[in-house]
Amino acid sequence: MPVHDLRNYPHHLDTLASWHQKEWAHLNPGQTLEQRIFKM
Repeated sequence: MPVHDLRNYPHHLDTLASWHQKEWAHLNPGQTLEQRIFKM
């Protein structure tokens, strides 16, 4: 499966950030979804 640059698919950012937050939030306690979207 190829790796794609998220900058080319900004319409997927909210969905991917939400999935990432649900799976990995425990590694960054206190980080909000909005902060994760900004970092991504």
